Amino acid sequence: MEVGFEVVSGRGQIQWNQSLSDRTFPPATSFDVTVRTIHGELPHFEATGSCDVTEKSHDATSTTATVTTTGTGTCTVTARQPDNQSWFGDPAGIPKTFRINPAPIPTPAKL
Repeated sequence: MEVGFEVVSGRGQIQWNQSLSDRTFPPATSFDVTVRTIHGELPHFEATGSCDVTEKSHDATSTTATVTTTGTGTCTVTARQPDNQSWFGDPAGIPKTFRINPAPIPTPAKL
């Protein structure tokens, strides 16, 4: 079950549209994430840990990006909303973290 939540940051607001579930590596997996803004500038994404993030689309109220796992460990994807003339953004951003677990190693079949 995916649960959305809204975080009020300064006077701007960012809303993640999905939760991030744990993954297994290998293989590398890619999936899309979307953040919506209620007020202020469109958010941008950053990734730290065992993943990369590439922004792929923007519309009037949301930004969508593709997250790709690059190894085992953790991945933190942070949405940041910059300031504009009317709204204060959030320099710390709104992070979401998930684990990337090693894939199970198959046991050899006994002869």
